[in-house]
Amino acid sequence: MPASPIAAHVVSCCRCRFAGDTAAAGPAACNTQPDTALPSNATWNCSTTTASGSTCVAECITGFTAEQGTSLQATCTNGTWASSGGNLNCTAPAGPAACNTQPDTVLPSNATWNCSTTTASGSTCVAACITGFTAVQGTSLQATCTNGTWASSGGNLNCTAPAGPAACNTQPDTALPSNATWNCSTTTASGSTCVAECITGFTAVQGTSLQATCTNGTWASSGGNLNCTAPELSERKLLMQQDRLGLLKSIRFARAPQENVAQHTRRAAAGVLTRAAASQTAALAPAVVPVSAAASVAATMGDKEPGEGKDT
Repeated sequence: MPASPIAAHVVSCCRCRFAGDTAAAGPAACNTQPDTALPSNATWNCSTTTASGSTCVAECITGFTAEQGTSLQATCTNGTWASSGGNLNCTAPAGPAACNTQPDTVLPSNATWNCSTTTASGSTCVAACITGFTAVQGTSLQATCTNGTWASSGGNLNCTAPAGPAACNTQPDTALPSNATWNCSTTTASGSTCVAECITGFTAVQGTSLQATCTNGTWASSGGNLNCTAPELSERKLLMQQDRLGLLKSIRFARAPQENVAQHTRRAAAGVLTRAAASQTAALAPAVVPVSAAASVAATMGDKEPGEGKDT
């Protein structure tokens, strides 16, 4: 049965209407990058226009690496972003190991390391002299950390004490009083004192003294009134000496008259014998007295001449 003209017209009209219509609009795209906050050192890898249903993934920037098991992404749904994951962690790549101790190089006397116990690889630690000591010119010691290991260089550091004040290499040049001496040796450190003392048998008068101080090689005296005297005799010894002296004088004076009497007696006896001999000679003129007899008589009268008896 042939189609009705009316039905054919209706179909034809419908086809014409559908042929002129435009295509229906789809879901909207996302025209910006995801608005989800990014962790440090990360960025989105998508452009500013992302079709609905597409996903944008966050990545670590150059020089950093995502920690294993962490991620972040966002999906565009009809113009709206929705994130998932969210625990992305970007870390720097592990570099060479640091040195976590001071250098193990043996230090010279009076030196120390000037670095802490943690030193980055490639850094250097320098040895320095401790307070009060100075490095001899041209000597040094240092160590460099390389991936956790120390390597030293230099190695001839020499720390010396600064030169102190000069000592005095002689005894003090201050004039000493009589009967005194210095009690120090010929080498005295600067700042030390040398005291003058009385020699054995002498005593310093109370309140007198003499000393000298060495200052950088030069003596400077103080005091200066030292007086050394012989020890005084005790009162008893002094009285004994006085008594002895008086006794000696008394004996001397007592002996003097006795010696004079004996001398006069001998002279008188000699005079008497001389006169008697003369009388006998006159009475017996022919007789001659032998010389030996006269000599014997003279000997008995002592060492004085016979004529001396006339003085009595």
